[in-house]
Amino acid sequence: AARSGDAQAQLAVGLDYLSGKARSQDFFKAAAWLRKSAKGGSGATAARAAFNLGALQLRGQGGMLRNATAANDWFAAAAAKGSAPARYQLAASLLTGRGAEKDEGRAIALLRQAADQGHAKAQLRAG
Repeated sequence: AARSGDAQAQLAVGLDYLSGKARSQDFFKAAAWLRKSAKGGSGATAARAAFNLGALQLRGQGGMLRNATAANDWFAAAAAKGSAPARYQLAASLLTGRGAEKDEGRAIALLRQAADQGHAKAQLRAG
């Protein structure tokens, strides 16, 4: 299913390579499958794929250069699709200026959104 373009299956394969649980851990293959899912999927599937690509980009894994600005682009794409973890990561970047211009107002709004979705770290930071 993943090879025939099913974004949900592509996400599953990418996460398998990322975790190393069902397949040998391979960040390069994980990134490739996650990209396909992020670009071809929608909603929560694309959001989860984009969030994980942002995390790989932030750490410089999977053949991706360590680049906080590019990571924030992935986090922003995932946040726009409703990802609480992506909203939290993007808020952290906006608060600290990691790969983005500091924007406390936008960061607080993202933290509140993530907190409202039940994200524990966002709930602590949002107060």
